[in-house]
Amino acid sequence: PWLDEGRAEVQERHWFRDAVDEAVHELAQAGLNAVPVVREGDPRSVLCDEAEQWRADAIMVAAKGHTALQRFVLGSVSMGLTSRAPC
Repeated sequence: PWLDEGRAEVQERHWFRDAVDEAVHELAQAGLNAVPVVREGDPRSVLCDEAEQWRADAIMVAAKGHTALQRFVLGSVSMGLTSRAPC
């Protein structure tokens, strides 16, 4: 059977929202406040836009440890944020 792209996209969105809700719950258990935000688009642009709207002092991201070739082909979110972030 063919993959129903619309259904797969809906399932993917639910998975992301569930993952974010779980992270917010774990942070709350540790005594931290978090506001769940799920956005679609290029991560560099979306994170920069969110940081600007929130007037963030900092953005923290993790790196996966891609090779130089993988970073060149795929792009690096952390490197993109370094040059574009408002904070």
